Amino acid sequence: MKLRPRSKALLLVALLGVLLYVSLLGARLIDYSGGSFSGLGFALDKAVQERDATVVRLLLITGADPNLLDRRSGMTLLDRAAERGNLKIARILLDAGADADGSLQLFRRPLFHAAYRQDREMADLLLEHGAYYELVDAVLLSDTEFVEQALIEDPTVLQDMSYYGRSLLSMAMGYGRLDTARYLLELGLDPTGEGSGGQEGSVLDQARKRNNREDFVDLFESYQSASEPEIVENP
Repeated sequence: MKLRPRSKALLLVALLGVLLYVSLLGARLIDYSGGSFSGLGFALDKAVQERDATVVRLLLITGADPNLLDRRSGMTLLDRAAERGNLKIARILLDAGADADGSLQLFRRPLFHAAYRQDREMADLLLEHGAYYELVDAVLLSDTEFVEQALIEDPTVLQDMSYYGRSLLSMAMGYGRLDTARYLLELGLDPTGEGSGGQEGSVLDQARKRNNREDFVDLFESYQSASEPEIVENP
């Protein structure tokens, strides 16, 4: 497509503006919010964090890398956008070639951030761009269809303690997903089972130790009572 002279002039002005923006940041090339970027990368990181979609687009046009990784935090730009629920910035980064799986660290992945925030729209966008869907994501999104399919394929999957040593029921409790916890209990998970995650005791014990988990304590105790065998005394 051939640009008109006026369009070329506007684009040139915009690019000059970006270059000026980067040069003004030159005195602070590192350590922005604990980051470790420089030059265009620093400017792009700052624009993503400030939700400036126009500057993000222009910086990507000038050659900034959409897959920059912050070595200190272990997060990519897409991780940051998903963590903050910025759908517009996430879409721009993905369209520019950002990896939908971000840093690939379990609790730093863009999809995990979307699931944690229960941001279905962000999750759908990431999945459309090929993000890997973990069982823990499905639990946090209350995606019962995915969990049921996972159970068909592997009936032991709900007992998996690979999520940084935490059971799925412990994850649901920790992130305040009461409906998901109820669903997991209905599938047969035991609230008196190991919760782990660096803490002693069962999931029920962990819930009792937290000040804002009374609803979970009541739920877990009701399932505990239902699962306990009835003692019949001999006459």
